[in-house]
Amino acid sequence: MQQSVIVSVADGLHARSAAQFVQLAADQPAIVYIGLPGAELVETTSILAVMNLGIAEGDEVVLSCEGENAATAIAALVDFLTDR
Repeated sequence: MQQSVIVSVADGLHARSAAQFVQLAADQPAIVYIGLPGAELVETTSILAVMNLGIAEGDEVVLSCEGENAATAIAALVDFLTDR
């Protein structure tokens, strides 16, 4: 399952917000990937991989989840990225 979303986190996914995002993704019962449209997605198990994407406020990102509860995981992560 994939979904595109516009990031509204004030500082994007840098430092604290990236750590919170990675922790939230780790808490999901699915394998989660994130990336910029048209680029390779990275697994969210690595805060450095997420930070290296350089995601800023207003950027469009692609979330991809694999697993039984992918829809639930996507919903939680979209909420994090858009409800700040």
